[in-house]
Amino acid sequence: MIRALFLLCLAWLPFDKALAIDVGFMTITPYYVGIVVLSCLTVMQIVLDRERFRLTATDVALVIVCVMYLCSTLLSDLPRTAGLLAFNGIFIPTLTYFVSKTLLQDEAVLLRALAAFGVGVAILAFVALIQFVAFPERPKPFGQDGVSMSTLAVLPLMVGLYGMPPRRKLVRAILVLGGVLAIGVSISRAYWIFVVISPALFWFFMRGRALLVSSAILFLSLVITLMVTLDKSFVAPVSINYREDKGIQRVLDPDHWKAAIYNRAVLMYEPSMDSIKQHPIFGRGLYIAKYQQTTTHNLHLEWLESGGLLGYLAFLALYLAHFRYLSRRGRGDALACAIGVASLGILMNGVTNGIMHSVMPTCAMLCLGLTAARLQGPRRKQVEEGLGYMVWQPETHRSRASGL
Repeated sequence: MIRALFLLCLAWLPFDKALAIDVGFMTITPYYVGIVVLSCLTVMQIVLDRERFRLTATDVALVIVCVMYLCSTLLSDLPRTAGLLAFNGIFIPTLTYFVSKTLLQDEAVLLRALAAFGVGVAILAFVALIQFVAFPERPKPFGQDGVSMSTLAVLPLMVGLYGMPPRRKLVRAILVLGGVLAIGVSISRAYWIFVVISPALFWFFMRGRALLVSSAILFLSLVITLMVTLDKSFVAPVSINYREDKGIQRVLDPDHWKAAIYNRAVLMYEPSMDSIKQHPIFGRGLYIAKYQQTTTHNLHLEWLESGGLLGYLAFLALYLAHFRYLSRRGRGDALACAIGVASLGILMNGVTNGIMHSVMPTCAMLCLGLTAARLQGPRRKQVEEGLGYMVWQPETHRSRASGL
C-alpha cells in the first residue's frame, strides 16, 4: 500500500505545478503533501522493523547539508523567506531521497516506480509536443518550463536507453520516446549536449569511473565559472532577438549562446560573487535577489551564496559520496549506472541553470535515492554473498552472470 502510494506520487510529479498553491515564497503541492505523509509512514515501518534503512556516507553527507542550511537559514537576513525556500529546495528533496531509498530496494518495485514516473513524463511530453506544434516556441505544459521538463525527462530517458532490461520493450519505448520528446521540444541547450555525450558517460560509469568523471566535470565547471566571472575578456555583449530565443534559434544561432553566457556572467555571476564575499562561511540562506528571477544560474555560485563555504563543501561531499558509492558497488550494473548518469546530467544542467529551484532539487535527490535503493536491495545482497547476479548488457541485449 505504501509503495503503491509512492508510485502514484512519482507518476503525478510531472503535473505537480498544475495544482500548486503559493504561500509566500513556499509552494504547496499534492506531491509535497504525499511525500510528507509517506515519510511518516516509512519511519513507522522502520520502527516496526518492517523496512530496513542502512546508513551510508551519502546519508551522513545529506544530514550535514541539512544542518548547514539550517544554520544558513537562522543566520539569514530574511530567515522566514530562507526557510520557506529551503522547504522546497532542501526539505522535500531530502524526504524524496529517504522514501525512495527505503521503499524501492526490491528490483521489481524499483522498475515499476521508474515505469510510473516515465509514463507521467511521457504524457507531459506529448502535451508539450502539441503546444510546440501549435506555437513553435518553448512550451510550458502544466506550468513546467523548458528546463524543468528536461530535468524530469532525463531520468526516464537514461534508464530507457541504458538501464531497462530488454524484456521490458514497451516500457523502454515509452521511457525513450517520452524523454526524447520532452528534452527535444524544451530546447534546453545543456540537456541536448548532455544527451549527446551520455553514451561516453555511461561507458565510464559501467567501468567503475563514476567518481572520477563526476569529479572532473565538477572541477572543470568550477574553473570555467570563475574564469568567466572574474575575467570579462572571456565574454562580450551580444545583441539578439529575445523572441527568437524561445525557439530553435537559441540552439542554431551562436549569438544566442554568447548572449546566454554574457547575461549570466555579468547580470548574475558578478553580483553573486559580491554576495559571497559578504557571507563567506555560512552564506545568506536561500533567497531570490533583485537581479534574478529564481536563482543564480550556476550551482557552484548558488551553493556558495546560499550556504557559504561550509554549505558548498557539504553539497560537494554529498554528490561525491554518491558517485564514490556508485563506483565501488555499481560497476557493471546497467540500471544503477543509468540512474547515476541521470544524476550527473542534472548537475551538468545546474552549471548553467542552477539546481536549487523548481523541480531540480527533487529530481536530483530522487536519482540519488533510486541509486542507493538499487545498490542496497536483495539483488545486491546476493552479490555480496557471492551468489552472483545478472547484469544487462545494452550492447548485445543479453545478460551475463557477474559478481563483485
